[in-house]
Amino acid sequence: MANRIIEMHKLRDGRLHLFKGDNSRFWMCRTYIAGKYKVSSTKETTFASAKRFAVDWHDGIKFRWGRGEDIHSHTFEEAAQGMLSQQKLLTKTGERHPRHADEYKKKVGGVLLPFFSKIRLHKITTNKIEDFKKWRIAGSVGGTIVSQATIHQDFVVLRKILKYAENQEWIKKIPNFPENKVQRNPRSWLDKKEWEHLLKVSNQRIKNARGKRVRWEREQLHDFCIFCVHSGCRQGEVMNLQYQDVEVVRDKKNRNEDFLRLTVHGKTGERMVIAMMGAVRAYDNLYKRNSHDSTDHLFPKNHRDGLNELLEESGLKFDRMGRTRNSKSLRHTYIMHRILTSGGRADVMKIARNCGVSPTVIDKHYASHLTPQMVEKDLIHIEGKVK
Repeated sequence: MANRIIEMHKLRDGRLHLFKGDNSRFWMCRTYIAGKYKVSSTKETTFASAKRFAVDWHDGIKFRWGRGEDIHSHTFEEAAQGMLSQQKLLTKTGERHPRHADEYKKKVGGVLLPFFSKIRLHKITTNKIEDFKKWRIAGSVGGTIVSQATIHQDFVVLRKILKYAENQEWIKKIPNFPENKVQRNPRSWLDKKEWEHLLKVSNQRIKNARGKRVRWEREQLHDFCIFCVHSGCRQGEVMNLQYQDVEVVRDKKNRNEDFLRLTVHGKTGERMVIAMMGAVRAYDNLYKRNSHDSTDHLFPKNHRDGLNELLEESGLKFDRMGRTRNSKSLRHTYIMHRILTSGGRADVMKIARNCGVSPTVIDKHYASHLTPQMVEKDLIHIEGKVK
């Protein structure tokens, strides 16, 4: 329903309107200038306070207009709040995970607004963004010098805000961003021998378990590991899975062709994931072992501590580069195994879509692991080789 004005006061010889609508507790003010209305919320609930704000606001606009400024231009803060409102709406439709929207909100309030604040959008140029980068490197927020990767995250949110402004036709185009080289960060994973060793140790731990509870936890952990490595889902996505989110597709002639269709809810919203045969076997174990009402979770318990114990006991807590392995390493293992199983010819786009990331992320964080030794057979038999 449209906002209906329930009270109106005219100030400054009728050029300034102070009014209240039926859908807000705050007073609004507006004035007609330079060919169209300009409207603002006073963010005040009392008439006296709202009147003081409105008069100062009106006089400020008249002063800026007299100096030749574009008084209808929008501020960065307006665009930031608009982008956040848009993200909030996407969470309601399931297109964006609430946690992801919260991260944007923290980045806006804690980093971007302290610098850009009331700056007019048309004044945000490449040089201004470069100034912001220098400000961040100097450690102006929280007294901590930030990494290039963190600045990259700042730029991601900043670009979303400017894109929102462009879509609203508040700016003609997004300015070019300054260069910000982020060091490639290959993720820790498990190669074939390490993965097989982890499963062997896990099976032995199940056999050695004392008591039903410990055995159950270790069996659940075993299936959790297999499920992650055969689906490529994020840990949070796996932990959110309910039985109603799983569709089992079985091949009557060849069990190795069985697979799962998963409806996962992650930081990028809802998407369909295809999980391989190993995930089917893990699912079957879970189905037999636990209660399985439609809203029951496949994994009702977090396995962080158990996984750390398993990695420590198997000697796989750290990779060859000294990087720590954790539940994220299972997802990384899925991606690397898909690339290597294909001999480096994997369709990166398909892997990326199944994992809910971009092909660029696959190339930067996973394909960068590839060495000539890993795909030597393909290099030897490469088409069009020089004779």
